[in-house]
Amino acid sequence: MVTNATAAAQTAPEWVRKALADAGLVSPSAPGLDAVRLAGRNETYRVQTPAGSYVAKRLQGPAATARFARSTGHAELGSGPLTPQLVHHDADALVLLFTTITDAISGSDLLVQESFSTRQCADLGSAVGQLHNAPLAAVAQLPTPSLSMPSDEALRALPLDLVSRFTAGEVQAWRLIQSDPQLPGYIRALRASSDDAQHTPIHGDLRVDQVLATSDALHIVDWEEFGSGDPARDTGSWIGEWIYRAILDIPTARGDGRGSQTGSVLERTDFTERDVIARGVAKLDAQAPFISAFWDSYRTQRTVEHDEIARVTAFAGWHMLDRLLAHAHSRPSLPGLHRAAAGIGKRILSNPVGAAEALGLMTPTTTVGAA
Repeated sequence: MVTNATAAAQTAPEWVRKALADAGLVSPSAPGLDAVRLAGRNETYRVQTPAGSYVAKRLQGPAATARFARSTGHAELGSGPLTPQLVHHDADALVLLFTTITDAISGSDLLVQESFSTRQCADLGSAVGQLHNAPLAAVAQLPTPSLSMPSDEALRALPLDLVSRFTAGEVQAWRLIQSDPQLPGYIRALRASSDDAQHTPIHGDLRVDQVLATSDALHIVDWEEFGSGDPARDTGSWIGEWIYRAILDIPTARGDGRGSQTGSVLERTDFTERDVIARGVAKLDAQAPFISAFWDSYRTQRTVEHDEIARVTAFAGWHMLDRLLAHAHSRPSLPGLHRAAAGIGKRILSNPVGAAEALGLMTPTTTVGAA
């Protein structure tokens, strides 16, 4: 679990101490333990005990019971080498207790710092491919993973009581999606094709911040959406993360050494439209080796047909819009760069096969069972 927190230590809450005691890691009468609160939608603490360091998570929010069932279901299947060990769980309290992955760096930090290696991406691709090859029967009894894509009703209109709680940025984001003459149709088509696809076990929420890196391994965390689903959801969202990063990097000097900079943001203001397009292409070219390393390694584990590849890129396109909505949740307005990302997402959704070819995903590669 995540270990790089910056909050000050505090006394561990009673539910954390109880979980540790129930797991036999501390005495029920042990004095207070220091804990650090970690960020996220759940109530999560890292705590140090005489037996070692652990992360305690109490699930909260929508569908917490289903997310708990999926998390424990994944652990009961053996978790895998890239997953922190679940050492205790309490179904009544919705509490999970994991071993801590020490000295770990979040994948999102690696991406921003340009510290991801192609080897790490290849390792992740192989691990995800193995996950998607696991028997579907193993997840048959788990709650179906939720899909973040909006419903038909939401694509047409949202309830007034919900909109009244939106930030101005969220209102702008939904208006951008709902008022587009074509975008809702593209989203409906992707959801329908994904529903009809052959399902496999999936992570269900594979993003760079769900990956932790240590000096010798990568670890995939937060299996709250684990279950049966379209494998293109996982691969598409991962590839979408790299495309999204390339778009966000258009106005920055990260890695290209062009112009003076302050905090990595270029001080130049004379970019033409041609400059912006050229920089976008260059930024995506810079990410291409990492996308290819993940994808080529993934395809050594399982055969991927062309219709699935099209869904992979379509989900990568949807990821731009998903990030738009997530960014808007805490913003009074939508920056132009995020609007641009949404526009690129729409273009990918409109022609996923063409996007797959442009990204090199259609390139033949060795697959399991291939001659």
